[in-house]
Amino acid sequence: MMAVLAAMSGKACYAESISEVLAGALAASDKLKIPQADLESAEQHVKEAWGGWYPSLYVSADTGHDRTDVPEGPRVHRAAHQDYVSVTQTLWDFGASNALIDRAKTIRAQAEITVEATRQSVILECAAAYVNLIRSYDVSDSALKADANAKKRIGFQNAKVAVGAAASLPVLQAKSQIAGTEARSLRARGALQEAQNRFRTNCASEPEKRQALVWPRFSANTMPPSLDDAIDAATSGGTQGKLAALSIELGQETASFFTAKAFGPLVQARLESIHRDNISGIAGYEREQTAKIVLTFPFNLGFTAVNTINAAESDLRGQALRAAQTRKQVEETVRNSWKNLEILRENAEALHNQAEMSAQMLDLTRKRGSQSVIELVATETAFANAASDAMSADADVLIAAYTLLWATGSLATSMIE
Repeated sequence: MMAVLAAMSGKACYAESISEVLAGALAASDKLKIPQADLESAEQHVKEAWGGWYPSLYVSADTGHDRTDVPEGPRVHRAAHQDYVSVTQTLWDFGASNALIDRAKTIRAQAEITVEATRQSVILECAAAYVNLIRSYDVSDSALKADANAKKRIGFQNAKVAVGAAASLPVLQAKSQIAGTEARSLRARGALQEAQNRFRTNCASEPEKRQALVWPRFSANTMPPSLDDAIDAATSGGTQGKLAALSIELGQETASFFTAKAFGPLVQARLESIHRDNISGIAGYEREQTAKIVLTFPFNLGFTAVNTINAAESDLRGQALRAAQTRKQVEETVRNSWKNLEILRENAEALHNQAEMSAQMLDLTRKRGSQSVIELVATETAFANAASDAMSADADVLIAAYTLLWATGSLATSMIE
């Protein structure tokens, strides 16, 4: 499928610089640091969720003054002190703790995939900026040379014609030719400045000079063999497809947690030790120790637990619908990316064919030798523009290929060298 990409990979050499640029962009990207921080938070929440199965220690101590009124006797005042220590271990909560742990793990998995999705976005943005910068350098250089060549051959240094001034047809033709080359050169310089600014933003570094930039090498073997394969890769193994599947899992685990919490009793083992000194009118030291199984089952008589379960089930249905919508959007993105790549590939082939024909026309024009200077300049300019357009089309194909890999969720720095 990828004839143009294969041709580009054959003519390009290793570009060590783009690997360094991508590594620097990934290291400095604030866009990537945000989901990385979310992942660290999710890791801590997984550890926190396991706390439901760890024993809990409760300690309290109070010191004060105890006064006891004895009938037909003197009032007794004593210094009083009491210590309380308990250790409680959950034995079973009918799946609530396990559902909470599973939910935390799913959120962590979502965070991991979000990190990978963001990483691929940073790679795409930086790689596209890198390729676009090379393209802009070459287009600007070609336009500048074409403009200089036209002015040198024709003999005019600008295309301005005074208002109301009489000018012959050849002069107007010459100046019109120069006006065209000047306009193209100005547009190319503006596009180069935009490409440099985009490189600064997306690659987190200053743009290199053209001599330090080499076209990235790209292997057509990294591309999906067919559109169906690309869609399958995106919906099943791609980052967006995985996030959609995990969102359903998260909804199921949330529903399980609320069901167990609302309708399941809590069974705990508890050890208690109480030390009293002059408490409740009892003089002297007293110690009490107990070991027991505690069953608790709080239930709201307004039956709000039913509302909780209904809400969780509605949330789950919503997650399933959103996941299905996400898969449709992912498929649409892949289809559009695939078609865009096909169109740009055909466009590049057509422009290369045009450049070849322009080269032959220029060769014939020079061999004929009887043409005017304006005709020669027009032919030379047409060839320069056609060659520049063909090179620019190759850059579009390369960026479109990266975009398709990103859409399938498989773009990696190893594919861009």
